[in-house]
Amino acid sequence: MELGSGQDGGTVTLYAGHQSGAGAAYPAGRLEALVPEEPDLVILNYGHNDTVDSVRSGTADTLEALRQRFGGGLPVVVTLQQPQADDANAEVRAALADLAAAEGLPTIDVAAAFEATGDPAALLVDTVHPDEDGAALWARTVDGTLTGP
Repeated sequence: MELGSGQDGGTVTLYAGHQSGAGAAYPAGRLEALVPEEPDLVILNYGHNDTVDSVRSGTADTLEALRQRFGGGLPVVVTLQQPQADDANAEVRAALADLAAAEGLPTIDVAAAFEATGDPAALLVDTVHPDEDGAALWARTVDGTLTGP
């Protein structure tokens, strides 16, 4: 998908390497189809469909596949997903944060933005997925992290 970007009229090409219900390991064996050319930035965005063990191993596998395909200099950022109902994904999010720190990867802390509202569950359409306001907060958080204040 190509999107207009910035005041200069440039474009950004997005490749979404996900599958509904799939976890962090999904892209590892499918990079050629999911990312047909070298990206300028990769955002690893997992945490809703994984356990602690599967998010660690799957993210590590996907990260290794990215490095093998595009080299070690590829910029990679890890998203720390918004809390689910009763913060059911807290341990998975912590595992991702630990992996990002061990790999020297920056994070986008969407969870902190949701928690700062005082009622993160109010921004969910179900027990997992953000509603319209939650999606807008998610997008603002990611954009603000990538573009700065």
